[in-house]
Amino acid sequence: MTPSSWVVIARWHYAAFLFSSEKGDSEMTGYSKPIGKTDDAAKQLIIDALEGSNTHGFDLDSIFHTDCWVVIEFLKCDTVPPSVSHPKFYWNQNWRKFASLWAITQKLEGRLYLVNYDDARDDFKVIRVESLTPSADGGITSERTLNTDWEGFVRWYKGLNSAATPTWA
Repeated sequence: MTPSSWVVIARWHYAAFLFSSEKGDSEMTGYSKPIGKTDDAAKQLIIDALEGSNTHGFDLDSIFHTDCWVVIEFLKCDTVPPSVSHPKFYWNQNWRKFASLWAITQKLEGRLYLVNYDDARDDFKVIRVESLTPSADGGITSERTLNTDWEGFVRWYKGLNSAATPTWA
């Protein structure tokens, strides 16, 4: 068995796990599994595997397919309220991540949303990036912004989730 065969088998087992219902494969629900703590464990697995090396990849916080691909990045605000924070204030530190998010969104012909939040979950800013200059001296050049509270964020996110279509259907 070749290493490429292992990948195919591993992917098949993973797909079978994701799309199985508790009653067995014959009664698939058509939905993906709920997000759980194992997703945090997978991120830690990657961190441990890199053993402190710089990564040449990045994670996507959330991706949906509605009428197009929708990429979402959650930006935790620790020092200023989410409604005040904006990537322009720390662009020089994180521009590569935003450039990567923009590149994948463009390749998917999709939309990019940046969601500012904090631990209190009472203040949210949802930024729909319309255009972006992906360079150290660039930034977001056009956007639409929604400032909202927890209930408004939940309505927006559940609406997006409800509008999403399974890519395997």
